[in-house]
Amino acid sequence: MEAADTEEDEEETSRGVAFDPDTTIFMSPKIPVHAQQALRKLREFSKQNVARYTWVCAPDCSEACKQAETEGPYSVEEGLSGLAPVPGVGAYKTCKCTIAPARG
Repeated sequence: MEAADTEEDEEETSRGVAFDPDTTIFMSPKIPVHAQQALRKLREFSKQNVARYTWVCAPDCSEACKQAETEGPYSVEEGLSGLAPVPGVGAYKTCKCTIAPARG
């Protein structure tokens, strides 16, 4: 983690949370890297006016992930708000699946 520029930045980094100004997402060691990547993708989709996303299963995915893939596509806004499944988040904490913009 980079050195803090201000006392406020130092306070944030000392608690294990860093602010990424490019994505306005709080990064935390408590949130798996895979989840952080999926959430970044959702924010990018939102910036690009992509309204829906699909779940793309990893080769060794679980039954829960296969179900998430089948039930999609999902609203990007619902994914960002926690109302739709996101790889690495909640019940999918250990999953290595990804997401992609929905077609059509």
